[in-house]
Amino acid sequence: MSKYVVYFLGEQFSFHHLAARSYFGADQTYISCPSFNAIIEACNAQDTHFGIIAVENTLAGDVPGNFETISNSGLFICGEIILPIQLHLAAKQQLVIEEIKTIYSHTMAIRETTAFFEAYPEIEFIATPSTSGAVKLVATSLKQNIAAIGNKTTINHYDLQIIAENIDNHASNFTRFLILSKKKSEIDTTFLTFKASLHLQPSALEIYKVSAGLPEIALLRHLETGNVYIETGELLPQQLINIAEFEQQNPAISSILGIYPLGKTANLV
Repeated sequence: MSKYVVYFLGEQFSFHHLAARSYFGADQTYISCPSFNAIIEACNAQDTHFGIIAVENTLAGDVPGNFETISNSGLFICGEIILPIQLHLAAKQQLVIEEIKTIYSHTMAIRETTAFFEAYPEIEFIATPSTSGAVKLVATSLKQNIAAIGNKTTINHYDLQIIAENIDNHASNFTRFLILSKKKSEIDTTFLTFKASLHLQPSALEIYKVSAGLPEIALLRHLETGNVYIETGELLPQQLINIAEFEQQNPAISSILGIYPLGKTANLV
């Protein structure tokens, strides 16, 4: 019997689905969602359910708007996982690239493969909600001379033919995903190393920077609201206490989005 219900973006075997399976294990209940906002809504409806959302890629940068979405979601961050990304070009038949007129994929995957397609400026690219959705679209479409960028698991699932393998701009291609829940996770520091994410108003950021005993800021993103999202590096035991006290002392202008274990790099399953 499954222990968790986990919401992910796209069709079965999307990168979100694969990352979720790597984090929680295969024997869980996984539910596809059409958008990041749908994942947020589903998680907010149940205390015991989880969502997974990609936030940044080593080649294409931040997933647009997702740090903002998470900061304003009302959910807590309870974990993270880093997934190696390998992108492939696939179609129903063994086409040569010069025959392809249209390629479908998620915006991030299109960004991550621009170098490969520089020699083919005539190809049209159409963004889809997920890479797995793009692969399914090509597999079920009656159109000719179309292809999709996706992962090998999805491509094999829909029985497409790989036209070109490993078309990423760089071999070192990783995406980081955050795990979200309506319920704040319990912290047991006995065996794990932790980090924290905070949502701060500008005044709270200035206080944070000059406060003694707080960890250095490892990541900072300015949000459209004027507030900021930050992540710390590895937390020392006393810094866990200091982070909690900082929020208690500045409740109107700061909130802890999560204190959670440092993410591991998963295998692409």
